[in-house]
Amino acid sequence: MAFLNQLQSDFAKKEKGSKSLKADTSDIDVTALFNMLQLSPFQSKHLVLDIRRPSEGRDSKWIQWSTKLSIHDKDKSVISLDEVSRLSQLDPESSGKSTLKYIDTLKVIIYGDNDKDYDVCQKIQAICTKHEKVNYCRILQGGYDAFFAKYPFLCVSNNKCPKYPNEIIENQLYLGTQAQSQNEAVILQHLRITHVVNVTENAPNVFVSKGVQYYRIPVNDLEDVIIKKHFEEAFKFIENAFVPQQTLQKEEKEDSKVDKADTTNGSDKHIRILVHCEHGISRSTTIVISYLMKKHKWTFNQALDFVVQKRPQVEPNVVGLSEFIDNTILKSKVFKHLICKNSTTSFTFFFFIHQKKNILLFLQLGKYSLEIQVIIHLLLLQGRDVCINSLQVLDIIFLTQMPPWKRFTNLRLIDRRLYSRYCRHIDI
Repeated sequence: MAFLNQLQSDFAKKEKGSKSLKADTSDIDVTALFNMLQLSPFQSKHLVLDIRRPSEGRDSKWIQWSTKLSIHDKDKSVISLDEVSRLSQLDPESSGKSTLKYIDTLKVIIYGDNDKDYDVCQKIQAICTKHEKVNYCRILQGGYDAFFAKYPFLCVSNNKCPKYPNEIIENQLYLGTQAQSQNEAVILQHLRITHVVNVTENAPNVFVSKGVQYYRIPVNDLEDVIIKKHFEEAFKFIENAFVPQQTLQKEEKEDSKVDKADTTNGSDKHIRILVHCEHGISRSTTIVISYLMKKHKWTFNQALDFVVQKRPQVEPNVVGLSEFIDNTILKSKVFKHLICKNSTTSFTFFFFIHQKKNILLFLQLGKYSLEIQVIIHLLLLQGRDVCINSLQVLDIIFLTQMPPWKRFTNLRLIDRRLYSRYCRHIDI
């Protein structure tokens, strides 16, 4: 039990040190914000602040889920922000007033008209980080103008917008759901998808008559499905689709008379590929990761981390990628250190080592012992995500006396059955 006591001590230190975490104040680009807007729920965890000056004749539109922050006087000049210590002093619109109560726990994005408003954005950023104690506060590069130029369909006069596939490779490769793949506005009008990899058995290829080209991978959503036999054909389909675009790009470089403005409107010749399964979490993610590994000669870790940054909810098919996990994970010192086996304990698990986090996926567990509980707690205390897909495992890890589980926001549960059991454990 000495080790458990040490873990409790580590947790106390983590709680004490979390108050002094350095805020993330790096700039965010328009593609990253586009992907962020696809998270659900968005409003409860994010605050997008629109500090643009009022302008007569301008369309009353904003980036989806924005809260208007009034920082201009009657003459449309920026008011003095030197004495402002709370954002509530700046009269946000009613939609943002309740959100500001929880601003210290939110991810905050600030934007003006364009980069000319950058200095003002920095002053608002300082108020958020110094006075509101926000740990994540970033400024949108290029402001509203840059976002509107690329994603006009998310610049709205109300927030009723569909969710879009996430943009994995900018303007080229998207990862999404079956429902999104069948939305005509999303696929044909807004993203202008030209090719689709359909990783389902039965989902229809809806837009064949509209000129969209399809490649089907007929697999169901089970953990033991062997999907890797489709990797090579999927890679060829994606690469062959990009060949005309690569040729076009070479011709544009050689011919300086090409009107580049024409490639962003009705005569758009870009190739854009959507990879989807039912929920855009496992099967389609596995195909995208395998493509990135082969295309860029990346390790499994690099490809997974890249995709997670664009679409955080992904959970790739571990069985399909097991040969890559074996090469990049099982030989690591961290993995060898965490494997605890003796005569009373027999278990097998895989986990992914990200550049910033670990995800722990339990595949098979035999008998349980204190070592398993210690490992799970240790990973949680270190801020790594722990993903659990077994009711038995969830029950076992509550047997030890540890800090309250409701504090662990990095504990991830696969389905509603697990969430209900979790609620009973922590007396919700």
